[in-house]
Amino acid sequence: METKFEVHFWNLSNRARYHLGASFLKRLFDNAGAGDLRQLAKHIGVSYPYISPLVRGVYSIPTNLLVKLAEKANIGLEEVEKNIVAVRTRHGKVCRLKFPILPSASMASLIGHVFGDGYIGNKKRQFEYCNDNPNLLAEVKKHLRVAFGLEPMTERANRIGYSSIVGEILVAFGSHVAPKVKSEKQIPEWIKSGPKEYKASFLKALFDDDGSVLYSEGYNAKGVNFYQIREKNILQKSHQLLDEIKQLLQEFEIFPGEPHLRKTYFSHGEEHAISYINITNYKSILNFYSKIGLADGDKNNRLKKIVARRIHNNLGGNL
Repeated sequence: METKFEVHFWNLSNRARYHLGASFLKRLFDNAGAGDLRQLAKHIGVSYPYISPLVRGVYSIPTNLLVKLAEKANIGLEEVEKNIVAVRTRHGKVCRLKFPILPSASMASLIGHVFGDGYIGNKKRQFEYCNDNPNLLAEVKKHLRVAFGLEPMTERANRIGYSSIVGEILVAFGSHVAPKVKSEKQIPEWIKSGPKEYKASFLKALFDDDGSVLYSEGYNAKGVNFYQIREKNILQKSHQLLDEIKQLLQEFEIFPGEPHLRKTYFSHGEEHAISYINITNYKSILNFYSKIGLADGDKNNRLKKIVARRIHNNLGGNL
């Protein structure tokens, strides 16, 4: 059963700041201050020189301050967010989003990419994505355009970077923050209980980034694998996430093996573990190809070759 999930402005941290429509802004401060801005400033814990530009809309208003103003003005938070015209962080680009922010296939894909090759800073929440496949870079940019209406702030041959408001909102939707190797996050519930479109978008992003495809011209070796690196001391959580991915795949009649530990290694004095699940059954691979898919590139070309080849199953029959 699908679980209703949405992100309201009050779900975001105080890094987020809001611009309100001019008429509503005046009403908010008139109701909250009753004509005495100095007293209002004292009540909400800011200085008068700071509150004066807020009234004129010169500065954007941080989350906790906007909640305080709404309470003082006796205006419901739902009404406040209907009058938000843009959101940003202190130094980031303005993002014109409608609140509450609802789940979508694009948002599910972006969450998958943060689980994969994406990065959200722990302090500033900047979002970056790095991949050598230009088709994947273009795909991630498209999803960010759909979900946030934003273009990259920085762009190089294999890396794109976005305003920290993107990372702030993605974290509210269940993303990892750096360092990912220490993260115990599981698949967000809104994806697990959401429509198949969300699940397929999430899985595609995962396998596009951290999946691999095994194909050999001379042998019947074949497989689609997904790898994950976590600190060894949270191996159980790592395998729990892999098991959740396995369960999502099974909804598409794709049947991977159990999570396995491949190897451990030391990095900067910490023991890391590489674990994986693999898909070797031909019908499961065919279902992965037709129901999930991969971005155009070398990995997808190998997947196409597996699908095109007639191989023998364990019972000796042609598939």
